[in-house]
Amino acid sequence: MNFLTVKPTTQWIISVCLLTILCTASKSHAVKPELLIGGLYYKKINYMKDIISDILPPPAYIIESYLTVLEITDEMDKGAQADKARIDKLLAYGKQLADADSTKDPFPGYHERIRAWVKDLTDKTPEEKKIKELMTKTTVTPAKKFFSERDSKFASAVKAGKRDEALKIARTELKSAYDQHRKLIVELVKAATSTYTAIEALAQEKAKAGDTKDIILRGPLYIKAIQMKDLIADILPPPKYIIESYLTVLQAADALEAGKKEEAVKLLEYGKLLRNSGSGITGYNERHEYWVKNLEEKTLPIRL
Repeated sequence: MNFLTVKPTTQWIISVCLLTILCTASKSHAVKPELLIGGLYYKKINYMKDIISDILPPPAYIIESYLTVLEITDEMDKGAQADKARIDKLLAYGKQLADADSTKDPFPGYHERIRAWVKDLTDKTPEEKKIKELMTKTTVTPAKKFFSERDSKFASAVKAGKRDEALKIARTELKSAYDQHRKLIVELVKAATSTYTAIEALAQEKAKAGDTKDIILRGPLYIKAIQMKDLIADILPPPKYIIESYLTVLQAADALEAGKKEEAVKLLEYGKLLRNSGSGITGYNERHEYWVKNLEEKTLPIRL
């Protein structure tokens, strides 16, 4: 769990960058092009948001929680050689992923982020209503089922050293809840991305018409666009952090053990997409090349 020690520092650096951008931008009272959606400061803020989205394990998507379950069963496979201390740490970390309080912990838990979106998301339009329904209700139902089964039956089996029982629960109830949750997350990502794209298109139209009131930094459309970026960061598997690639390895190994060779092969192929891109998936290499090109001092300076 080395990411626990890295993430707070990374987020602090990014937060300082964002604060610097906002403070610098707010010093100017004139509506200049660089203060509008699509302008210089908006692009710089988006860079920081994209960095977070590319590296942050999404707290409102239970991918890392499911990964810890498979890591536990993988460790239990070692039998007498299993590291009990590691298993206990994974169980505790799984609980933290669900229940962490960002005022006390280095990162927010699943339930904290859902509560925040219940409060912050509006449902005035059909698009907004769909996104709020998915984010705060539809995707939450299988997630809650996952946490409930994991923290009761699965945890009890693990603590009792009942490897076969724990594996059965992981392959049935937990896998089913995760798969259902993941399917809905994909739908939510599409909806949020579509809304974000529509906001930027509307901002361009307003800019061409000289109507800058709503598209200035911290204006209504700006706030909505940034909100969608934050929502996507909360639910999208990060392409520059290999968490999903590692998950597919454990899933493929588990599928082979269960005699499901075809499923294992599909997972391996999906793992390749996570590296190289394809079929609508943005891979690790693509994002790496993007940041090599764009994270330059002249492109994204800390001092503006």
